[in-house]
Amino acid sequence: MNTNLLLRAFVSAAGVAGYVSAFAWLLNHTERGFDGQPDFLIGTLMILLFIISASVTGSLVLLRPVTMFMDGNKKGAMQLFVYTIAFLAAIAIAVALTLTQYEAGAQCTLEAMLCPDGSYVGRAGPNCEFSPCPGR
Repeated sequence: MNTNLLLRAFVSAAGVAGYVSAFAWLLNHTERGFDGQPDFLIGTLMILLFIISASVTGSLVLLRPVTMFMDGNKKGAMQLFVYTIAFLAAIAIAVALTLTQYEAGAQCTLEAMLCPDGSYVGRAGPNCEFSPCPGR
């Protein structure tokens, strides 16, 4: 097993994971800025971002194996490609296992109900019902 190929594969997979994480974080933190914008422009932006992401991740996964293949190192190119995909699969499994550690529960809306004593209670529980008012 070629450790140089393994290291290159790991670096490529880590680069893809880092890029995807940064992109997901960016989308998660900017979605509120698009409220009320024309759907056509939002759709155009999303498709353009998809194309850019496919190009970036594709180059991280495929660029080196393709150049190796073109230089005649077909076996090394295939090994590097397979190792990179294997590392990406391992990262995806690790992320999936991490997600299973979070408690799966309903995400309740942030509403408040005025109680007779003047206090407020919010929604909670698996059915997102209002919590009981104090003294009830």
